[in-house]
Amino acid sequence: MPHLLPSDERVLLAVWHLGAAAYGVRIRHFLVEVTGATLSHAAIYTPLERMAREGYLAPRQVPPVGRKGGRPRRYFTLTPKGLDALHEARQVHEALWRGFPA
Repeated sequence: MPHLLPSDERVLLAVWHLGAAAYGVRIRHFLVEVTGATLSHAAIYTPLERMAREGYLAPRQVPPVGRKGGRPRRYFTLTPKGLDALHEARQVHEALWRGFPA
């Protein structure tokens, strides 16, 4: 399985953390809150779309809620392939950090 880019890993982890509430804006807000980084919409949507195409995420469209003329939301769920990729990334990180002084 190919290694994830750091941005892909963060997006997949955000989807995992947010569960059923994982859509673009929520994912972006979660990552900004956790990392303190300034993230553009493209920094979130580009990896989301790519990982959905590659089978790491399963998107589902939900009709607009609330205001008239609102845009539909695309929610994302981790697939088994996405979960496997996160497990592999964690193993790589643990191997790389092993022995590093605390």
